Amino acid sequence: ANPDMRSLDAAVACGFTSLAGYSRAFKARFGISPTQWDRQTQLQQELFNFPLIKTPQSVTQNPFNVQLRQLPAQRLAYFRVYDAYRDIKPIDDAYAYILDWFCAQGGQLEEVVLYGMSQADRDITPEPLCRFDWCVQVPKSWQGNGEISIRQLPSCWLASISMNGGGLEKEEQIWQYFWRDWLPNSGFEPLNLPAMEIYRRLPHQAGWWNTLYLDCAIPVTRL
Repeated sequence: ANPDMRSLDAAVACGFTSLAGYSRAFKARFGISPTQWDRQTQLQQELFNFPLIKTPQSVTQNPFNVQLRQLPAQRLAYFRVYDAYRDIKPIDDAYAYILDWFCAQGGQLEEVVLYGMSQADRDITPEPLCRFDWCVQVPKSWQGNGEISIRQLPSCWLASISMNGGGLEKEEQIWQYFWRDWLPNSGFEPLNLPAMEIYRRLPHQAGWWNTLYLDCAIPVTRL
């Protein structure tokens, strides 16, 4: 999302330990090398190569409703899961850990603002290097520990789609629609910030991964 980022910086941000490995993965994914990349080519390749799932006819006839809203700057505490997509258990354990930590600091579950943020593109980054962050909004006085880190999320505009029930397959359909259909024709481009799930109901209270109440959101800026 940042056309001025150096290839080496992009490689490090995606979890690669060498520029050569990143370049090979980038070319395998997009059909061009990182040095040949430009904004329009990247979007066209993403549109062409996005892994499709079987989409119900009703989704095609009634596209998801995309809302644009401004997200204020926030201070986030986060727990990072490495090799995040091999097994759901580390993500579940991290979820329990960060909520327990939040309550131990004096927070109330009914007041928690929970985010899930993917820190890697699974189509480019090798699976063992994929990272996922559970994040909670915290006040300035709270500090992290060995497992919990703190970062600032800058104010930004979000393109978001609300999900009111349904499981992981429906969420995958939403992300597919975002990247394949909406974004290339929207007049916006992604910011160099992670896409995020913003939970309106905590997963363990709503039915875990079979009944999700969240907003799928992408930080964006106008072209």
